[in-house]
Amino acid sequence: MTDSYPGQYKALHRYSIFVVAVTALLIMVGGHVNSTSSGLAVPDWPLTYNQNPITYPLHKWQGGILWEHGHRLLAMFEGLLILGEMIWILHVEKNSGRKWLKNFSIIAFVAVCLQGILGGITVLLGLSTIVSSLHALLAHSLMASAVAMALATSRSWITLRKQSVQVPKNLQKTMLITVIAAFLQVLMGALVRHTYSGMAIQDFPLAFGQVFPPLPTFGIAIHYFHRVGALIVSILIFVQGVRILRHSNELSMLRLPAILLMLLVLVQITLGAFVIWTQEHVVINTLHVGGGTAVLATAFATYFLSTRFYSFASQQGSVTAMPEAGQLRR
Repeated sequence: MTDSYPGQYKALHRYSIFVVAVTALLIMVGGHVNSTSSGLAVPDWPLTYNQNPITYPLHKWQGGILWEHGHRLLAMFEGLLILGEMIWILHVEKNSGRKWLKNFSIIAFVAVCLQGILGGITVLLGLSTIVSSLHALLAHSLMASAVAMALATSRSWITLRKQSVQVPKNLQKTMLITVIAAFLQVLMGALVRHTYSGMAIQDFPLAFGQVFPPLPTFGIAIHYFHRVGALIVSILIFVQGVRILRHSNELSMLRLPAILLMLLVLVQITLGAFVIWTQEHVVINTLHVGGGTAVLATAFATYFLSTRFYSFASQQGSVTAMPEAGQLRR
């Protein structure tokens, strides 16, 4: 039994999905900027060669300028989209009890503004490793925010009730640990890219022909630990995926994201291997950045959905009492 899906949320949900898609595209274009070493193709900011970036002549969009300038314009578009999403959510939720969602939308807008500033500082500081890595990390945090807002405006989120299920609570803890591990893995990936350590170890799956090689430099160490992190994240994803599928009748809402997450991490590991085998081919490198985003976003979505739809308990569970209509969207 469900309540009707308020019409005001239908368009907002579609819009939120579009924001997720644009955010993913923005991250991949940013990855491509790094892969093509185009980060300083436009050396000034916020202008573009001392001209208005919006009216910068199309015939000058060549080589690295195309990617760096295009990345900036796409970032501006993303900012406007999230501004619109914030205003929309604040309007739709003005009489609801979902204060957390209103706060989430405000935080997302502040984050996208900060992201733009960090992007500019990255250029002005000549691609500072620390600032560049923070820029990448904030982008993935923004992606998680976009996913959360898309889920929170969906039909199932608003209309379905929460259930108490006979599933150990530590499964949900495993999901949270997986999200944290994936986030740290994205951070290490950013450090690998922005310290130009992608080829610090040039063989795979071994490292200098060894399982536990010496780590004489920071570049080699961060590259190696990025590989170790990939192994840890993969194990966590498969452990949680198998456990979710074992309880697929009770956790039906998590079945599809669990399967998708396992497939994504396999693709991501394959892309990581080909980054090495192809000596950092530009397309493969960019797809690897996108794969990391997809893994983190899906891991977060899986955990986020579990907090909304299920109350985990080791004892025999039953469906909780139906909330009042006004409480359904909390």
